Amino acid sequence: MNKLNLLTVLLVVTTLFSACIKEDFDKPPINIPTIDFDTTHMISIANLKIMYQGALNFIDTDMVAWGRVSANDESGNLYKTMEIQDASAGIELKLDRNSLFNQFHVGQRIYIKLKGMYIGEYNGLKQLGYNYNNAIGRMPDALIDQHLFLDSLPGAPVQPKVININAIDEADLSKLVKVEGVSFELPGSPYTEGDVTTNRNLVDANGVVIPGFLLRTSNYSTFAANLLPAGKGNLVGILSRFGSDWQFYIRDLNDVQNFIVPTVLFNYSFAANSSDWTVKNEAGNNNWFFFSGDPGMAVTGFGSDAPCKDWLISPEVDLGTAPNSVLTFKSIMKYSDSGITNPLKIKISSNYTGDVSTASWDTLSASISTSGSWTTNSVSGFPSSGKYRIAFYYESSGTSNTTATQWQIKEVKLAN
Repeated sequence: MNKLNLLTVLLVVTTLFSACIKEDFDKPPINIPTIDFDTTHMISIANLKIMYQGALNFIDTDMVAWGRVSANDESGNLYKTMEIQDASAGIELKLDRNSLFNQFHVGQRIYIKLKGMYIGEYNGLKQLGYNYNNAIGRMPDALIDQHLFLDSLPGAPVQPKVININAIDEADLSKLVKVEGVSFELPGSPYTEGDVTTNRNLVDANGVVIPGFLLRTSNYSTFAANLLPAGKGNLVGILSRFGSDWQFYIRDLNDVQNFIVPTVLFNYSFAANSSDWTVKNEAGNNNWFFFSGDPGMAVTGFGSDAPCKDWLISPEVDLGTAPNSVLTFKSIMKYSDSGITNPLKIKISSNYTGDVSTASWDTLSASISTSGSWTTNSVSGFPSSGKYRIAFYYESSGTSNTTATQWQIKEVKLAN
């Protein structure tokens, strides 16, 4: 074959081969799930929860509910559990299937055929699932796809409702909520201790531990070993309940938001005596002293030779480096001095040089607990600038238990 004929053959082959190649590949079809059953008998989640009247309730009528997934088991903090909510309420679904998040994404709208399911309550929390030993339990895996149906592609995530952590509404149970301006009682500790699910206390904006409200974290969560942040911020999570306690589950660390680490001017636990603080006696022969039995600084007028005036004075601090400072401390008071309204006061001075009687002292407005057990106190109203000493000033009207209180303080912290 001569060169001309060879070139002709190659040209023909190349043209035919090129013609076989498509410019655009076929795109795989997008399957958008859509329900195809009758939704005439719809019921809101709020009305569904009302159906529980104190005993496990078998649903024997053709009813349908819908909701968006607000939380699933992706991080491991929820186990075989999913939370959904509509405009009326939220509810917890107990489902005996692992890795629910692969099918039920956050923001996914789902419809539930309720007939054949059960609604019950576990320690104060209403749940939707199945019968397990005459109590609410998980729906068997084989039945899940007969009752739960996806509708459309996952949409925008559910937006959390901001709640007042000191006035919680039971209607918000199983909903995605946000608590603002809180901190952790034990920052720097891991979310869980050892190999057990762990509860952590939260502290409100005034530095007081919030009673009966617990951040609960599973030791199987992906963030179990992470450390609780310092400072103050917001938390997003699912509001739950166990008996008399409110429980709060974050979904992952993205729910721990805007934590700002404070500037700490001083922080004294008084687990041991501190030479940084000055003890001054103005009247009576009793002084502030370190009490090692239940470590802290203590003072009493009992047994004094005269009514007391005693000072416990901090080192000098520059309030300009931490504007809007707040003093927090724990205290215990015993006995009651009827002769003095506020036997323990918080005072500040910008010109103290060693003599309490010649310095100018301002008394801060402070409501200090008179509890007989350790209670956290919070005092604000400090100047925004200037160098000051802070004093715990104690006085008694007499020298006996009926005319002199006894005080003990510890964990004294000043921060913005």
